[in-house]
Amino acid sequence: MSRNNLFIGIAAVLCLSAGASFAQAPQRGGRGGGAPDNTVMAPRELKPGLFLLTGAGANTLVRVTAEGLIVVDTKNPGDEQANSLLAQIKTLSPLPVKFVINTQHHPDHVGNNQKFLDAGAQVLGLEALKTFMGSDQRTTQIPGRPTQTFARDYVLKLGGAEVQAHFYGRGHTGDDTMVYFPDAKVVMVSDQMTDANPVIDWANGGSWVEWPKSLGDAGSSKAKRRQIRDPVQADAGTIRTHSISGIGSAHSASRCPRVVSTTIRRGPRCGI
Repeated sequence: MSRNNLFIGIAAVLCLSAGASFAQAPQRGGRGGGAPDNTVMAPRELKPGLFLLTGAGANTLVRVTAEGLIVVDTKNPGDEQANSLLAQIKTLSPLPVKFVINTQHHPDHVGNNQKFLDAGAQVLGLEALKTFMGSDQRTTQIPGRPTQTFARDYVLKLGGAEVQAHFYGRGHTGDDTMVYFPDAKVVMVSDQMTDANPVIDWANGGSWVEWPKSLGDAGSSKAKRRQIRDPVQADAGTIRTHSISGIGSAHSASRCPRVVSTTIRRGPRCGI
């Protein structure tokens, strides 16, 4: 699939989204408004050893390994949210969380980092993420900045599992990080794709121009050898599904990487 077709697809998606609703969905501690929910829902298994936890902020992924857990994003700050998140994680494994990866610096993604640091975990994040977390007024008072940073790419290996973190360019913010689980073929795209109109945090490096490019580069990366295709699908006026396919052809659901974003909770259908 060509890059031009990807751009056309994104443009069509924006039109569909605008047609469905002009209202901006709350970003749960990010750019939007509205009171955040405080309860983390029971884990949902996406693939063996990989779980999705919704509620109380941005979506969280947990990768269970034989040597400990890897957590992606820690939801909105607060004792109630943190306790709810930790309680649900403990239902998955008695092993400790060894690593936390943040996909961007907004409060709904980094809010409870410190709880995991206090328990002995390391927090991984982009250099830019750590910088914005220290300068954005919404996060300057939130403890738990990354203890280990990287410029663009990072590969984490733990207990036989591999997790890749990649920065493909600015979009929603200036520190959007996509987290890929090669064995499960699941990619966490964070707020680079949502089920509402795109929101750009201009003050913290967001870019309307670079956003499509970052998605295109992510789709053509050698790490995944996949392309993002038809980023979202409209059904009854509601934007709800991401689809991913292989380069030049569709793959069965068992082979197709799954997309998990901050707000979208429904799995993709592969192919067109």
